[in-house]
Amino acid sequence: MGFALLSRALIYFILFTFFAIIILFPSEVRRALWKLSAPKELRETFQAKYDVSDEELINTVENIVRSTQNMAKKNIGALIIIVPEGLPGHILESGIAIGGKVSSALIETIFHDKTPLHDGAVCIQGNRVVAAGCFLPLSQDSAIDKELGTRHRAAIGITESYKVFSIIVSEETGVISTAQAGKLTRYYDSDMLRDILMQVYGLKTLTQAPKVRKRKTKG
Repeated sequence: MGFALLSRALIYFILFTFFAIIILFPSEVRRALWKLSAPKELRETFQAKYDVSDEELINTVENIVRSTQNMAKKNIGALIIIVPEGLPGHILESGIAIGGKVSSALIETIFHDKTPLHDGAVCIQGNRVVAAGCFLPLSQDSAIDKELGTRHRAAIGITESYKVFSIIVSEETGVISTAQAGKLTRYYDSDMLRDILMQVYGLKTLTQAPKVRKRKTKG
């Protein structure tokens, strides 16, 4: 009898602790579940080579995360494409060449609803904004949620054909999503977005010493 009562009390204690953790630390729980459930391709790096140091790439990641969070809070729609290797000329030429260094101010200015480039995609390669206002192919996947609009379909569509990584901010809800290999993942917070961008850029840890990543040359 005593053992049965002790077992039941222990079960109640474990259940109480479990629900208390969920209530007190919802963001941490959601982030842990995301890491466990993320598809394998979302955890793999692109293995791209860049002519900039890891320190500069880390700064780029921080600027992308900061601008994305700022736009999400204001319900400003955005579509950012991380391009490790390259995109066809006709996609880049559909927008305007920029060539400026990535900064949160530049990204937020481009997507401000009063600027002419805010409806297109921003393409980032390394620590540079290659082009803005680019038009992307839309996914024809019938399984995509009907509530998702053109921006999300474009983010998915470009990843179906090319090895790129898309970040989307919903204009209606402010929800941050990503797309890779034709798959959409929603409800990112800043830490989750930072984690996946570090993987996309091939940055294993913030504590590693900066080193130059040089692009391979042909011949």
